[in-house]
Amino acid sequence: MNAAEILAAITPVVEAFEELGVAYHIGGSVASSAYGILRATFDADLVADLRLEHVLPLVKQLEDEYYIDADAVREAIRRRGSFNAIHLDTILKFTVFIPKTRPFDQEELRRIRQEVLAEGTRPFYSRRHNPKQVRMVQDGWGSIH
Repeated sequence: MNAAEILAAITPVVEAFEELGVAYHIGGSVASSAYGILRATFDADLVADLRLEHVLPLVKQLEDEYYIDADAVREAIRRRGSFNAIHLDTILKFTVFIPKTRPFDQEELRRIRQEVLAEGTRPFYSRRHNPKQVRMVQDGWGSIH
């Protein structure tokens, strides 16, 4: 899959976030490629400031096109962790990270901006970093608590 195909697969998720008023941004290799950092794998990571009241409407809106587990979403929100969802047509698995309450993570949400991440796609919210910052944040997801 290329970046445009991945963005097409996650567009309904992004649209659900927007309809629910959830702040989000796209990360992973899709976002880093927009900043000139090519990676061997194409994946989609989303950061979404979901709250418990978003769970049922989100799952209801996506359940026909995605495997998404309401309990996993709730647990991710409670732990400020992450959950996976799978686009059924393409079997694209993507990860949704719930931002921590640390000042760094809250600043990340304030630094998002809309931009076209792949030619021919709609604008999406993404982080605005220089390429070194994008790589540092990606490398740190597994160790941020």
